[in-house]
Amino acid sequence: MYKQTIIVVTEHIFNLCSPELGDVLLFPYPVEVELANVRCFKYADYEYAYRNCANSYVRHVLDKMPILGKHKRVLIDIKIHDLKPGEIPCIPGWHLDGSINPKDLPKRPEVFTLFITGEYGVDSTTQFLDLPIRLSVEDSWNFATMSRKCSRLIPTNYPIWSMPASQFVTYGDFHFHRGKAATHSQKRLLIRTTETDIITPQNRIYIPYTHARKKI
Repeated sequence: MYKQTIIVVTEHIFNLCSPELGDVLLFPYPVEVELANVRCFKYADYEYAYRNCANSYVRHVLDKMPILGKHKRVLIDIKIHDLKPGEIPCIPGWHLDGSINPKDLPKRPEVFTLFITGEYGVDSTTQFLDLPIRLSVEDSWNFATMSRKCSRLIPTNYPIWSMPASQFVTYGDFHFHRGKAATHSQKRLLIRTTETDIITPQNRIYIPYTHARKKI
């Protein structure tokens, strides 16, 4: 006898609300010297990143970063890229930010605040879906599988919204977004907070990857 497999599918609504716009910094665009020698981190503890970033402009942004403070940890990403036309500073395509949670630990949804800036004229920011979208999700999928498979179902002509440079943008783990390719040579700085109950700190310096060019 064959064992019957029952697949349970649930509809989820993604990008139900727009990302929340925060403050614009008083001095929004850093000068070239302020983007020199930026140390990069991914999921670093807030205090570790603040203490070890060795950059006054980055500390200025961290001082102004809005934090809800409802989770166990606040983790920091800091990335600097020298982009050429067509280059993308992150994995191409739509995706979600969040945790896989393999041990099924109790958790609140992650909250993210993003800040992207660079020398005046930076345009490689982040794009979000501009309208809610309803997609079918199999209950057996973990978070990473849901992100990967649902991203393939987003229509190519779906309305999008590009976040402004040098302004804080807060969003959740059910917001599909993607990196935007650079249209000209530019130095791009990203600073992001992740408020989480289960993602653990990775307190070390790393070198971010720039993804292959695409036609623009």
